Amino acid sequence: MPQCLEPSTRDPAVKLAQSSQGLDELLQDTLKCISNEIFANPSFSNQSIELQQLVRTHGNTVPIIIPASQRLAVYPEYVVKELFHTRPDMILKGLTLYSHGKILLNRERWCVETLLHEVLHSVSVFGQRLDLLFPYERFIEGLTECYTQFLLARSYSRVHGRCLLTQDTYCTLTYPYETIIWCAIADVIGYQKLNRIYFWQGRNDWETLFQDLVLHVRKTYPRFQNILTAAGKLPIMARLHQECGKKIGDKYSQAYRKYSELFQT
Repeated sequence: MPQCLEPSTRDPAVKLAQSSQGLDELLQDTLKCISNEIFANPSFSNQSIELQQLVRTHGNTVPIIIPASQRLAVYPEYVVKELFHTRPDMILKGLTLYSHGKILLNRERWCVETLLHEVLHSVSVFGQRLDLLFPYERFIEGLTECYTQFLLARSYSRVHGRCLLTQDTYCTLTYPYETIIWCAIADVIGYQKLNRIYFWQGRNDWETLFQDLVLHVRKTYPRFQNILTAAGKLPIMARLHQECGKKIGDKYSQAYRKYSELFQT
């Protein structure tokens, strides 16, 4: 896997990424990492279909064609940004196109952290609940980064230190506040319990899945409220943080401080 920050042309993973067969091998290795460490049977929430797009750059029009048989692709930065319709100054290492079941990596910036993060997105329930992506963006991104840092620490500890634990890099946590909250929650209840609200398991009734998680938490912390239905004016992650602090107490607060210090926030 490429190391942070810029992939070296001598890195075996970069060589793999230069062919569709090699990209499939990288994808399968990443799925195996998820399967071995956190969720036994990750599966894609969206079917892969052919992607055809015209990308304009420097006065030229370039056709982009990714066949249905290929889920993972690596393209120059300008292609990835145009497909995502992002601002020119925005840093974008990769993206997941749920509409076509594709993962695109920025050739100039991707590393193992990017690959893990985007593959996690592609095997999440949120690919089937696109209506949640905007209102719960920080909720979803924080949980995805939480899983990403866990997998990095378990399987790529050197990258974990060079990427997430090093300040002012492209791999520094994008949503540190939300990620730290989820890491603290995972410390208290375990990642396996969080799996029910994240990974695609053939059910898209996400609100029911979240309520099931709340009911599990209530077995130990009886007064824990469902933040999706409880009244409140604060953003959802602030409400989740407050609820954990009030109802779970010191165990959560200690875990939150631990991860705040780990990520130097």
